[in-house]
Amino acid sequence: MKPRSIHNLLLAALAFAGLSLMSACSDDKTTTPEPDNSPTFLSFTVSLDKSDLSTRGDNWSDIDNPEDGYAFDNIVDQMTFRPVIYKVKGDGSIDESCKFVEVVPLTLLDPDEYPNSDKLNFAFTGMLPGNNEAATYTALHGKTDRYRLMIFTNGYTPVEGSIDDALTFSQIGNQKAGFSAVPMWGTKEFTFEALKQGEALNIGEIPLLRAMAMVRVKLAPEGEYDESIGAPRDNVSLISLSVNKYNQTGNFVPQLWKELTETAQSSHKFIKTKNPNSSLVSTPYTIKWAMDDTDESKRMVTDADGAEVYYNFRKTSDYAGINRENIYFYLPEINNDKDSPVKLTIGYEVNGYYKESELDFRPLTQTGAPTESIDYGQPTAATNYLWNIVRNHIYEFTITGVQDSKITVQARVNDWKYHKGEPQPLE
Repeated sequence: MKPRSIHNLLLAALAFAGLSLMSACSDDKTTTPEPDNSPTFLSFTVSLDKSDLSTRGDNWSDIDNPEDGYAFDNIVDQMTFRPVIYKVKGDGSIDESCKFVEVVPLTLLDPDEYPNSDKLNFAFTGMLPGNNEAATYTALHGKTDRYRLMIFTNGYTPVEGSIDDALTFSQIGNQKAGFSAVPMWGTKEFTFEALKQGEALNIGEIPLLRAMAMVRVKLAPEGEYDESIGAPRDNVSLISLSVNKYNQTGNFVPQLWKELTETAQSSHKFIKTKNPNSSLVSTPYTIKWAMDDTDESKRMVTDADGAEVYYNFRKTSDYAGINRENIYFYLPEINNDKDSPVKLTIGYEVNGYYKESELDFRPLTQTGAPTESIDYGQPTAATNYLWNIVRNHIYEFTITGVQDSKITVQARVNDWKYHKGEPQPLE
């Protein structure tokens, strides 16, 4: 989409309002200039951490640029992109009564491709509604009042048309009809002090963070997979992934959303960010990779057991089984419970036989020894706590060996972002 210049946007807006730029100079006797009620324009850049490179699998030779990560994770849907401005109160917080205005989107441009960059940047231009006198140039320019711009994007369910902390989403599983992008949220504080007549106020970069978590199971790459304990790596295929309970909806915003002045990774760690929705379903949610290639029109079907079956589109035998090394889905946040913990069930095929193995959400190998000691505010001994499922994180379970119905697993949690080389655990 080719953007219109701010000059043209201003001319169109002024013509619509029936205003004249020369009206203040038409009478030499006028001592007080008439208020300038022309619209106020904003511009900014929305930035998004690229998804982890290993999301796609480390040996997908057909990918043009494997370091871009899984494209689905990096989508910003222009049709659901909603910027909202709130006025900041004296105590530094906001609430619904302080909502200032919703910005009218004019342009949201897809990012250019920068293969070596760890971020995507989307250029945005918007206009404050012309029917709001408090949003005009005269009312805002030079003022030092603080405002906070909130971004909501990638699908939501408004409550009575509102855009605030009540916004929820119902996406879950993997890419399919009704789930075309991962829900995201972002914020930044600014003032209109530098607003100039006839120009869009550039308020800089606003980072977006994903409001869901990714859960991923993958086979360890060659050299890290131990074939001495059982089945060769080439004889193992990942077939299905199931979670025993989940929240069927999620909240767009994190905790402390009214206090955060800018989206930043350091502001979204565990207790500070976790904001699970109370929509618990205590029945399994399952996805499966299809056993063979099929028609591309059948992106996903539901089988007799209610599992979502995702098909491989590859048309040649060279790519048969390409998804067998990596299986994943996306979940809203959920609190774990030691008395009724969240569990994963991995379905896999080994030497031609189907097997299943159940895992807790904790950083343990099969023998119970911690592979990472990550302190999220709970007991520091890894064997004594479970992971909650928290937004903007990837929960990764790497299978390092298979012996019949037993698997050896390493588990870790990472920020949902691009990592050059092997992802590193949180500090």
